[in-house]
Amino acid sequence: MDESNEAIQVLDPDSQNVDPALGTTAEESAAFDHQTVDQVMTQQYSMYCIDLSGDIEKRVSTNSIYNDQDQFFKSCKWSPDGTSVLANLNDNRVRVFQPSTETFSELQDGDHQIMETIQAKEAESIYECCWFPLMNIQEPASCCFLTSSRDHPVHLWDSNTGELRASYSVIDHRERFMGAIGLTFNLDGSNIYCGYENMIQVFDTSRPGQAIHKITTTKTRKSRNGQKGIISSLAFSPDYSGLLAAGTYNRNIGLYDSATGQLCSAFGGLDGGVTQVKFSPSGTYLFSANRQDNKITCWDIRNTGDALCHYTRPGYTNQRLSFDIDGTGQVLASGDSDGNIRLFDISVMKDEGDKVEPTKLLRGHDDLVSSVSFNQVYPLLASCSGQRKFSMKNDESDDDEMDGDDQDQLNIDNSLKLWHLPGSWMTYESQQMEMETA
Repeated sequence: MDESNEAIQVLDPDSQNVDPALGTTAEESAAFDHQTVDQVMTQQYSMYCIDLSGDIEKRVSTNSIYNDQDQFFKSCKWSPDGTSVLANLNDNRVRVFQPSTETFSELQDGDHQIMETIQAKEAESIYECCWFPLMNIQEPASCCFLTSSRDHPVHLWDSNTGELRASYSVIDHRERFMGAIGLTFNLDGSNIYCGYENMIQVFDTSRPGQAIHKITTTKTRKSRNGQKGIISSLAFSPDYSGLLAAGTYNRNIGLYDSATGQLCSAFGGLDGGVTQVKFSPSGTYLFSANRQDNKITCWDIRNTGDALCHYTRPGYTNQRLSFDIDGTGQVLASGDSDGNIRLFDISVMKDEGDKVEPTKLLRGHDDLVSSVSFNQVYPLLASCSGQRKFSMKNDESDDDEMDGDDQDQLNIDNSLKLWHLPGSWMTYESQQMEMETA
């Protein structure tokens, strides 16, 4: 039996073996339904409500070993179980960082540390990375993440060992690998959705290799119908409706029924290529960010095509500035090009067309803040910084002397920081009652 067949056999969902991605058997996965989710949320789930009037304290930061001119942080993402941070750096590597136990406690004093546990190296620049949505550190089989890189297949990595588990490939008409730009799992992790030019390829997580389905966003290159362009960002609505949002570099966003692949709605005329789309926890609103744009736009999905308001942030850059929304759907956080972390109260939507200033402004880094991520389990916020910089040398000066001067003149802050958020815990039921009363 060759290696590929052996991998498929291990990942076979029909067998009684545990799926290395899903961490469950096929029978256990089939038992997962909306009623179970609602029951767990009502009886057991509690949420941390952030108080933006309180003080945000820094818990821990990476040391200066990442302060290389070309080794900046491009993105950071908390794991679904809240124990680890996945960071994408410009050196073609993704790293998993794990904070010390004291970092998660409510006590300010303690031995707060963050350590790099594993690295996964790609041969080319990494476009996107994402966690398996049901990742749980107590179930090693579920501890994995995806990466997509230029001219290479999508790779599934083990977050405990750093070993490659599986590959998912798309080959063009010239028999060359195509790198996925947009990348995401569906909500239960059974499928992988990858964005390419004018199409979305769908893979079965348990069966590495070729795609099982293709969603064509436009009939032909010359067609005026459909959604045209490179699919740069993908996001599923968390309400289990199967609604998939896809943003493109052609300045438009499409909403698809993931079950049929049908385009439900599309709206364009944006100010730049879409770099991120994300639904609110209720699935009612869609937030989007564009390249070389100083705002984050909120769209009302109930009345598709209407932009409710714009959340301001200095971000006129080609680099992606990733934002995030907390688990209650009341706070939106984003970095900006000035090194600040901007937090917005989105519990009450503003009037159509309004520009909303941040409720709280935090000086987070000494360089561009490229990404922020809320921990969905603990009251922690992760942020990372850095950007590509170029040294301007003077031919009349000595090269060695200029190298030292350049390092002094360039303000380099390539770091990952964790922040403790003020607030209080509330049960799911009490939170719902408070929202209804308001």
